[in-house]
Amino acid sequence: MKKLLGPRVVGIDVQVLLQRACRVQPSSMAGAWQALKAEVGGETASDEAGIESLQVHTALAETIKELGLSAVGAGCYPDLMGKVCLVASLLGEQVSCEGDLNGALGMLILTRLTGCPVHNTDLLDPDPGRERHHLFALWVGWLCLFPARPGPVTLLNIVPKLDAYILAGLHGEAVETDMVFPGNPLRVRFKSDYLQIFSWIIEQGLGHHWMAAYGDLRQSLGDLAAMDGCAWLENS
Repeated sequence: MKKLLGPRVVGIDVQVLLQRACRVQPSSMAGAWQALKAEVGGETASDEAGIESLQVHTALAETIKELGLSAVGAGCYPDLMGKVCLVASLLGEQVSCEGDLNGALGMLILTRLTGCPVHNTDLLDPDPGRERHHLFALWVGWLCLFPARPGPVTLLNIVPKLDAYILAGLHGEAVETDMVFPGNPLRVRFKSDYLQIFSWIIEQGLGHHWMAAYGDLRQSLGDLAAMDGCAWLENS
């Protein structure tokens, strides 16, 4: 990653982070918690869960500043499960889920191109007749739930290949969607049939985490791949 794309990886021990979060006084988070609740349409989580999430947010934000980090791949299972979801929402341009460092890099790239936070997504079965399952249906911690807005989007997947990297892009149109799972569902319509898209992903050996940003960024991403000596693949 450092040789081709530039970032250097810095390890952060989860238990050290949690110990730092525990040292943040809950009373010092009360004002921020009340202000945050006032910004959302409604909330059902407990104040205790919200305060705990803000303690983790404070600890991680301080760590990011101290170490000069540009992005974080938060290894949320099992110790941070649910506790880092609000953190990822508040630091939407910096934090990827499930310890995905390549995903964090993708989020950073897309944020730099658009100036806006981006989506950290999992590909889900598009069949409307099937029930969606998500681990966060356990309702641990505090989650921000809302569907993504419509508009043209570009999805980026970054895959290491021993001594090389592949950057792959999908372009489509985000459309209106319901809350099909607990989180921030993004429903995208492509020009190609979704089975063709899935077949392409499998044939190219691409991952299931796709970082999504609004706009058509394929030209810029292709240029970046060429400058860094990475392969560029795209579909729509």
